[in-house]
Amino acid sequence: MTLTAEQRRAVASKAHALEVRAGAGTGKTTTLAHRLARLAAEGAPEHRLLAVTFTRDATVALERKLAIILGRGHGVRVSSFHAWAARELAPEEPRYLAQDDARRIVLRALQRRPPRLGFSSALGAGSEDLASRVLGFLSFVKNAETSVGGAIDRQFPALAPYVAELESLAERYAEEKRDRLDYDDLLLRFRDRMRGATFRMDVSSRLDHLAVDEFQDVNAPQAEVVRLATTGPEAPSVTVVGDARQSIYAFRGGGPQHLDRFLDAYGKHGARVPLTVCFRSTRAIVRAGNALLPDAHPLRARPKAPPGVEPTLAGYDDGLAEARGVAEHLAALRETGAQPQDCVVLVRARSLASRFVEEARERGVDDVPVATIHAAKGLEWDHVVLLGAREGGLPSSHALRAAPAAQPSLLEEERRLLYVAVTRARKTLMVTWAGTPSRFLAPLREPAAVVAARPARRKRAAAIA
Repeated sequence: MTLTAEQRRAVASKAHALEVRAGAGTGKTTTLAHRLARLAAEGAPEHRLLAVTFTRDATVALERKLAIILGRGHGVRVSSFHAWAARELAPEEPRYLAQDDARRIVLRALQRRPPRLGFSSALGAGSEDLASRVLGFLSFVKNAETSVGGAIDRQFPALAPYVAELESLAERYAEEKRDRLDYDDLLLRFRDRMRGATFRMDVSSRLDHLAVDEFQDVNAPQAEVVRLATTGPEAPSVTVVGDARQSIYAFRGGGPQHLDRFLDAYGKHGARVPLTVCFRSTRAIVRAGNALLPDAHPLRARPKAPPGVEPTLAGYDDGLAEARGVAEHLAALRETGAQPQDCVVLVRARSLASRFVEEARERGVDDVPVATIHAAKGLEWDHVVLLGAREGGLPSSHALRAAPAAQPSLLEEERRLLYVAVTRARKTLMVTWAGTPSRFLAPLREPAAVVAARPARRKRAAAIA
C-alpha cells in the first residue's frame, strides 16, 4: 500500500511522544504497523517494541499487517493492557478471579437479596445479563476510582433510586472476592506498582517503544500507566493512535479527555500528526460524518472515491413499521446483488434487534448481521442501516434523564455513537426512527444530504421536520 503524505509523516516522526489523530477509515493500523517496522529497521530490537490494543480483532489486524511488512516470524509484541499487566505482575504470583467466577458471586448476591422492581431495567439489562451489567457498574466504580454514588452522578443517572442495593452488592462482591484480583483489580495493581520508581524502571528498561491503539478508549489508570512508562530519564518513546470523535466507552471510565491531554506530559518532545484521508467510504458518507461532528481535521475522501448516494433518512409511524421498512430495504439490496456479509443493521441497544430479526425473516431476509454500535466499532460494511435513531433511543433515555451537571457529557457521547455508526458505511447508509427523530440528525436534514424515505408496506414514512 502506498502511504499518504500524512501517513508518511507519522511513520517518520522522530518525536519522543507522537499522537496520531486518525479519523475513521484513514488507515491507522497500516500507519502504526509501518511506524513499528521503521523503528525496527533503524535498529530497535523487535522484542523491545510493544503495541497495546483493546480487542482481539484489533490485535489480529495489527499482527497481520506486521507479518506482511516484517515477515511472519517477527518479534514485535502485540498485547492487551490486561495481558501486559499480568505479564509484568507475574513474579508476584497474584491470585486471579476468573470472569465467570466474578459473575457467579454477583448472581448469588442477587439471589440472596433480590433488588427492588425496576432495578434491571434501570441497568438496561435483561434477566440473562443482569449480573454482567452489575459487574460493569462495579468496574466503572473501580476504574473511575469513585463511590457508588459518584458513579451514578457521573454516568448512570437512572440508577439513582438504587444506591442502597448497589452499595450492598459492592460490599458482598468485595467480601467474597477477598484478596483475588479480578479484571479491573489487575489493571489497578499494575498502575499502583508503576507508581513505584524501581518497578517502573524495570518495566521501562525492557522497552524501546510503546505504541497504543485506540487511545481515545483508555480510562484514567491506563492513561497513567502509559505516561509513567514513557516519561523520565531513558524512558521508551511512545506513539498513541486515536480519534476523539470515536470515544464511546465512558461507561468503562474512558473518555476523549485522555487523548486530548496526552501530549501535556511531554512538552517540546511531543508532536501531533492528523490522518484525514478516508479510504473506506464514498464522498457522500464522508460528508455525512463531517456534518455530524465538525472538527479541526475533517475527513477527506480519497481522491478516486466515488461520489456515492446520499444517506436515506426514514421516519415511521411505529417500531413495527420501522422494522418492516428496514427489512424491505435489505431485501431490495439483495436483489441488486448485495451479499449478507456486505450488510449490517446497527442498534443502540440489543433490545431493538429481536423485532427487526423477526420482521426480516418474514420477508425472506436471513443471516443479516445485527450488531450494537459499540460492537461495530472498528468494523465496516458496504451497506449500513442504523435502526432506532429517535429521541430516547439515540440519545438514550438514560442520557435525557440525567442530572443537569452530567447531561452534557452523556449527550456528547451519544452524538459520538451516531458518528461511529455512520462511519461504518462504505457505500450506502440508511438511518431510521419511529416517533421523534434524534436531535443529532439535524445536520443531515439539509437538502444535499437527504433522500426521501421509502415507506414500509401499508405504512407511510413520516416526513422529516
